[in-house]
Parts: sequence; structure tokens; C-alpha cells
Amino acid sequence: MKRHFVNFGIWIALTLLLLLCALYFLQGPAVFHPNDNPEQRELLVAQPNFETVKIISGKKTWNGMIRHANADAPSPLIIFFYGNYQNSARAMHGIHAAGLWPYFNDYSFLIMDYAGYGLNDGRPTEKNIYEMALAAYDYAAAFPDVSRIIVGGYSIGTGPAVYLAANREVDGLFLLSPYANGYDLYNSALPIFYGPLRLLVRYKFPSDAYAKAIDIPVLVVASRDDEVIPFRSTEQLHGALNEESIFVTLSDVPHNSVFSHQTTLDSIRAYLDGIGLLGQ
Repeated sequence: MKRHFVNFGIWIALTLLLLLCALYFLQGPAVFHPNDNPEQRELLVAQPNFETVKIISGKKTWNGMIRHANADAPSPLIIFFYGNYQNSARAMHGIHAAGLWPYFNDYSFLIMDYAGYGLNDGRPTEKNIYEMALAAYDYAAAFPDVSRIIVGGYSIGTGPAVYLAANREVDGLFLLSPYANGYDLYNSALPIFYGPLRLLVRYKFPSDAYAKAIDIPVLVVASRDDEVIPFRSTEQLHGALNEESIFVTLSDVPHNSVFSHQTTLDSIRAYLDGIGLLGQ
């Protein structure tokens, strides 16, 4: 009988170990959804001001897209990090098709793809997403027609946006549906990552920690009815930002509608106008 109990205990332990391993290693496919939209890329590059971008950084190559500002003189540039189910072509085409460029017309707009997204190979990790963000900044900073750099992020893209703003000198930062850290994202989907189980979280994205290194006013836009990003997590992040930061709260707006909401667009434009980069 004792032997049966021992064998049963071993079976339980092995089963638990396998479950924990599965929970850890399946996070990649659960968190990230690499995709591409070649048709939309082709449509964009056929338009004026749009072109593809290839950045070689060390042994890695990062692909993306840029829309150049309608300006003859050097202009500010926005580096934007998109949400989970997007890629550079899809995100850029979405802005184009919705006729939203008037909100950004005086700014160039750069979107680089995460590993595995767009034309990039590999798999996205927290580390290589941060590496891509720094490479994008260093590439843009060397452009002769770029006067200043602003960073923007939406949803999961707010993680690299905050990281970049904390590690490079930027002139502005706007965050749409941001989160404080990866633990909040995990627990909003499956509330078990507390105590020792926090060690299982692969994509930590500790924006609340990096936020303390950002000394410029930041625009934060979030919806109380966001079904993907917990509003309380956004509030926590805002509390860690510069005290002059702006928090715009939406109501009755789902996650996928935050970026295109009129209040969001007006807030971004007012923020950009407020930091007064045009003509510098």
C-alpha cells in the first residue's frame, strides 16, 4: 500500500511539472501572433511618401515601413509600436484607409516589425523586441530629415515604447491602452500568477519600473471598458510616470476601438501640438 502511495505521489508531481512546463513554453503562441500582410504593403509603397525599411543591427535584420512627412524641411518622426495582431503594413494601411493621416501629417511615421512579424524571421521575445526598439531609434536618429523623435505605442506595443523612452532621449511619448507590467496582462487572462507562480511569466515588460526613468510629460489614453488591458493596470502605470503626464479616460470603448476613437485622435494631436516640435 505504501508503495502505491509513493508511486501516486510521483505521478502527481510529474503531472504538475508537465503542466507547469506547458504553461511556461506555450506562452509564446498565446501572447504573440506573428502575421504579415504583403498585399497591403504593396498598396502602400505604390503611394507617395511610403517605403519599406530594412535595419541591420549587428547580426539581426529588422524590417518595417515608414511614411515620410509632407515637408521640405527636416520634420519630427514618430516611432510607433503596434498591437498584437498587427504588423507594420497592416497598422500603416489601417491608418491610411481610415484617413487618419491629417492627425500626423507634419510628422514622419515609422513602424518596425517584431521578430516573426511582417518580413522578419525568428520568434518574438521580450529581449529582441527591446533590441528592435533601440535599433529603430538609432536608425531614425541618423536620418538627416528627422529633427526630433516621438514614441508611441498601442496595447502590447506600449511595453517597448516605454522601454525605448526610458533608454533613449525622446521628445514625446503617447501610450494607448498601456499596462503596468506583464504580470497584470497574464492575471487578467488567468489569475494564477501570484507568489512563486510569478516565475512562470516569460514576458514581464515591467513598464512601471522603466517609467521612473522617463522625465517628460506622457500622454496616456485608456478605456474603463477595455476588455483586454485592465484599467487598474493603466492607472498603476500612470502613477509611475512624470507628474505632468496626461491621463485621458474613455468609457464604453472596447480595446480595438481605442486608437481610432475621436477623443484619442484629438488628444494625440493636442499633445503633439503642445510639445511644440514643428518648425524646430
